[in-house]
Amino acid sequence: MISINYLFSLKIIIEFVLKLSKLKPIFSYSSLINYQY
Repeated sequence: MISINYLFSLKIIIEFVLKLSKLKPIFSYSSLINYQY
């Protein structure tokens, strides 16, 4: 079972990544690829 704290922290991370993608789209995109693989 996923805890609420985990979902909350995940939401913050996603929002942070989206903000970075607006500032540096290439950097964030490569970071996401490196994270997935």
